[in-house]
Amino acid sequence: MDSAGQEHPILELTDITKRYGVTKALAGVSMTIHRGEIVGVIGHNGAGKSTLMRVIVGLTKPDTGLIRFNGEAPEPGYSMKAARALGIRIAFQELSLAPSLKVFENVLLNARSSTGWGWRRSSEKQIRAALDEIYPGHGISVRQRVEELSLAQQQMLEVAQAMLDAEARVSLLILDEPTSALSKDQAEDLFRHLKKLRDKGISTLLISHKLHEILGNTDRTVVMRDGQVVSEHPTSELNHDRIVAIMGGVVAENNSKHVEDTTVHDTEVLLSAKNIRNAHLRGAAVTVRAGEIVGLSGLDGQGQQHLLRHLWRNRRGAKGV
Repeated sequence: MDSAGQEHPILELTDITKRYGVTKALAGVSMTIHRGEIVGVIGHNGAGKSTLMRVIVGLTKPDTGLIRFNGEAPEPGYSMKAARALGIRIAFQELSLAPSLKVFENVLLNARSSTGWGWRRSSEKQIRAALDEIYPGHGISVRQRVEELSLAQQQMLEVAQAMLDAEARVSLLILDEPTSALSKDQAEDLFRHLKKLRDKGISTLLISHKLHEILGNTDRTVVMRDGQVVSEHPTSELNHDRIVAIMGGVVAENNSKHVEDTTVHDTEVLLSAKNIRNAHLRGAAVTVRAGEIVGLSGLDGQGQQHLLRHLWRNRRGAKGV
């Protein structure tokens, strides 16, 4: 509590900078995270999102700037161990699991409460309970080796391990692209759980390239570009096009209309798809002619992979696909 009796934010970052040679990964980032909120962090690749998260959990030391947890600066030599003691947890985009170890053995890498007599039973119980609560029907045996799991199951395990003892100890959970390998149903299971944690006063920093996940599951959205925070708004005030524009993208005047190429083509059309609509695509269209190399461009998470999967699943009856 401060002198006015108000609760301090869980996390306060002030003018954080980090340079790697001539590259400025963070250029004066300031951010505040309050108790019991889900904050989305979005930006193109290289915007500084992952570097900032590494600073928060003590893996990267900033060049300048101030960090406060619950109103107090951390002790000198702040590290990931110190961050865990403060209740800060992270699930990495690049999995931190030991593939040759079994699921319950990996728990020892993150939950020190499982050490000592009976550690096997304690580890199995903890991780099984976490997986069951977050991802019902996950299909993971806690005695399987991690390398035997699918990529989606490994990602579920990474997230579940970060949440161990959540109700008792975790105050801030950082998830870096936690749904990149998950199905739609598995992602929805995760977001339902995050909202339960929010109701218990646990905050989440959610990094994602998937704009629909940010718009549908966060209380506040922070947009980063070129190592800086360029926008911070309640998510309810934002929409897809506004976020894309803030990130530096170009928004079409009418996304439902596909502008046809007016160039005259006299080659054979091998593939033509128009007005493709599903959970991820909003009126997408593509035409491929004989002898063409067609590129799909856009910020990560803007539907390119979903379009390719749609075309592949519907390839029967299409020439050349």
